[in-house]
Amino acid sequence: MEIKNKKNKLQLLFFSFLIFTFCLQKPNSTYKTYDKTLKFFENNIDNKKALFDFTLFNRIEQKFLIGKSIFDSIQVGYILWELSDLLKDKKLKSKSKNLAEKIFSSIWEYRQENYLWEYEARLGLPDPDIDTTSTVLAIYKITNFKNIPKKYVENLTQYIRDDGTVKIWISDNPFGREESGDVGIAANVLWLFSVYDVYNERVEKMCNFIREFVSNPQKFKDIWYRTYYLSDYLAFYNIIRALPFMKCKNRNDIGEKIEKILTDALHYDKELNITLRCAILSSLFKLSPKSKELISKIEIAKIPEYLNEAMAMEKTEYIYAGDVERKYILGSKFLSTAICLEALVLSNQ
Repeated sequence: MEIKNKKNKLQLLFFSFLIFTFCLQKPNSTYKTYDKTLKFFENNIDNKKALFDFTLFNRIEQKFLIGKSIFDSIQVGYILWELSDLLKDKKLKSKSKNLAEKIFSSIWEYRQENYLWEYEARLGLPDPDIDTTSTVLAIYKITNFKNIPKKYVENLTQYIRDDGTVKIWISDNPFGREESGDVGIAANVLWLFSVYDVYNERVEKMCNFIREFVSNPQKFKDIWYRTYYLSDYLAFYNIIRALPFMKCKNRNDIGEKIEKILTDALHYDKELNITLRCAILSSLFKLSPKSKELISKIEIAKIPEYLNEAMAMEKTEYIYAGDVERKYILGSKFLSTAICLEALVLSNQ
């Protein structure tokens, strides 16, 4: 009887071992989702330019323009580069980082004199875009892809106005202004100065503008400041991205106020699209691990669904405006997908 029991135990242990080994070898659903998303990026990136598409819609003429986006592509690359550190699987880590570096290398080829970039690869605008330039250079510095001389970055403080807003091409008319006070753009420019440790009175003015905006967004609702980002939530995503690098006074106050705004948005804003919902979730996860306690489990469980919807979307979710009057609106499903992938990976940390 004792021999039979020992035999049964050995058989049970053997079958348990087989099941355990099978489970280890079989990719789980999270792995499959990550792999599927990375393949989505690989299959849709332009082989020659290593850039992703963006869609511009002319609301007056009801026409579409498909182009290659430097601004969206560099952000997709940055998300993939960051996630390569968070992903545990070696193949996924390598695939994510290699794709990011391919994008970075391609965008380097589009630089103008003095490391400036135009808005998009195909639009051929006459003036460089400080927003795109700041985003590219900040990402290059953080990822150690390129180290631009600090003196050049310091020279870009000339784009800061006395009220802390930023001069960019997008507000060249119809109102005769050459400046834009969009808080999302200010966050990107401040991000550049912060990662290069450029901090002076003019930079602190940008900090004050952002702090004032976050404290009272409604104050800016109906005036010309609101030019480019169609939603404050995506602009706040930019601020959270820059926050760890900022040298601003009372920096923590900015994060706390944004956390309250974004948490309320998840609970009460019924008009959130996929991109904004993922951007809010990602921002909250970055702010604090405790943020997960403020988000419903149902909302977190839906992130894979948001990611799949972003990859499958037939109509681009427009998240930027191409001019002050918003006759042109822009978006990229690839940036939307990357933000949702970011939210999913962060939710699993």
